[in-house]
Amino acid sequence: MKTFKFILAAVASSLTIGVSAQEMASEKECQEYKMIASDSKMMKEFQEAANYYWKIEKNCPEDDKIYTNLRYCYESLINETSDEAKKTAYRDTLITVYAKQEEKYGKDPNWSLWHAYYMTANRSTDFKKIDELFTYAIDNLKEKTGASFISTYYYNIMMLYNTAPVGAQKDAYAKRIIDEYISLQKLLKQIEGSERVQEYVTSIFDGVAKSCDDVTPVIAKVITMLPQEKDAKIEAIKNYMSILDRKGCSSSKEYIAMSDSLLLLDPSASAWTAKGITLVEKKKYTEAMDAFRKALTFEDADKDEINYRIAHMQFAQGQHKAAHNTALTVGGEWRSRALGIAASSVAASANSCGDTTFDRKANYWYAVELAERAGISSASYKANCPTAQDIFNENKERGGSFFLNCWNVNVKMNPFN
Repeated sequence: MKTFKFILAAVASSLTIGVSAQEMASEKECQEYKMIASDSKMMKEFQEAANYYWKIEKNCPEDDKIYTNLRYCYESLINETSDEAKKTAYRDTLITVYAKQEEKYGKDPNWSLWHAYYMTANRSTDFKKIDELFTYAIDNLKEKTGASFISTYYYNIMMLYNTAPVGAQKDAYAKRIIDEYISLQKLLKQIEGSERVQEYVTSIFDGVAKSCDDVTPVIAKVITMLPQEKDAKIEAIKNYMSILDRKGCSSSKEYIAMSDSLLLLDPSASAWTAKGITLVEKKKYTEAMDAFRKALTFEDADKDEINYRIAHMQFAQGQHKAAHNTALTVGGEWRSRALGIAASSVAASANSCGDTTFDRKANYWYAVELAERAGISSASYKANCPTAQDIFNENKERGGSFFLNCWNVNVKMNPFN
């Protein structure tokens, strides 16, 4: 087979001498090129195969598989080599292949996706072209888009923002960073195994929007660009409020203004919840509780979020027992944060729970347990737990059970120091 291929190559080489003097190769010559290219590809001699595919592309009648074959050859060459300079060169050629495919046969979301990827991998600064390709691909592929492509797309938006001049264009990219963060997180949740990518996208967002001082000026401008259609406006307001809440900006005038707008547009469970949040920030706790109770009357109310908010408010009021009890009713995505409040409540009231010093310090064992269930640091609580010497002095058994009257729970007497 290999000998036959070399014979064909020799024949094709002699034929090529005549081709240079004319625009197109003959049908026979093109057939020879195709046979050599196919044989070389089968023999895994991808560079030689690519050379002949380029001859076909330049000198032969249109072949709608030519760029697919070239793509296969250069992607195989990338996988074969560990030389970074060669990888870069092959990616450059692939970028040309993708561009030619699009020019001749129109857009295809899978091709656009990889075209954008190779431009990014080769550190192209044509961020607008990369954005155009990724946007088209993701809009069409949706949850079929690979999670890693989505993170690269989001990173490219950040580069557009970073390189844009101060003014309307930069403001538009700042808005996109927020809008796309919200929509991409929703999309990623539909892609199995994308948790790490979700975290990465969040880290990119947090790198741009570090605090309220970063977020609120953008949101202030975004408010003036809300959609006019009612449902779209409601959705946008909810999304922007969630960003402000996540950044601890629920006391900002932007959050308050949007919560009022939401209540007028859609007096729903989420609107009453948002109103309760703003009232808590103003320390209007009675009115806030009324708003939360109103939210709970709706069938679609997120009871876990509302009870978390109530627990948070109770803790702020120093109602530690109530905050602990409310927090323990919370499940779903709010469970971890609620358990954190429960742990804080136990620790905050430790000095008033128990008849002896040992009893009071023992409350911290429960705080440790709650913190660990929440997945947060328990170091400060461990530092306050009874020591091994304390257990010995009380004539109690290390590792034994101890009942906490305040919380009606048993804890294990395991010293941490």
